[in-house]
Amino acid sequence: ESKVNESKVNESKVNESKVNESKVNESKVNESKADESKADESKANERKANGLNSGRTGQQQITLDDILGLYNHICISLDRVKSPRLSTVTMKNILGLLDKNKQFDFTAFFEKVENSDFLTGRNNRWSYNGTKKAGFDWLLRPENVEKILSGRYDNFTYNTTTDKNDTDDYGEF
Repeated sequence: ESKVNESKVNESKVNESKVNESKVNESKVNESKADESKADESKANERKANGLNSGRTGQQQITLDDILGLYNHICISLDRVKSPRLSTVTMKNILGLLDKNKQFDFTAFFEKVENSDFLTGRNNRWSYNGTKKAGFDWLLRPENVEKILSGRYDNFTYNTTTDKNDTDDYGEF
């Protein structure tokens, strides 16, 4: 009878061990699925950042690196953007430009910015949050993009005989 009880105890321990092993394996599977989900989300964010209009057909894909490269190459009077890690708001603004305008011309936009004595601080009239010239994040806010494209910050030339008392007024930021 002692051997029967001992056999039942051993059998019970074996079953308990198998249950625990099963729980460990299940836990590992769940952890693996969570890791895969995080990896998928990370890859999706990376694709979104690197291929900004990759979902559009018939258009050349533009990347965030392309946009930053254009800005740094054209807007030589402004501070360089060194890191492709932009704020969420700035990323949304860039995506909004691409969605709204389908083929937003960043080259022409950045040339317009660089040609503005006001935005680049060349006329010493820019003063916003303690800076002396416009910054990348400020330039890409939707309301500022519209002002820039409308010519609000273009350089003014005055007729010295008729405009003697006028000063260039860029309005509010």
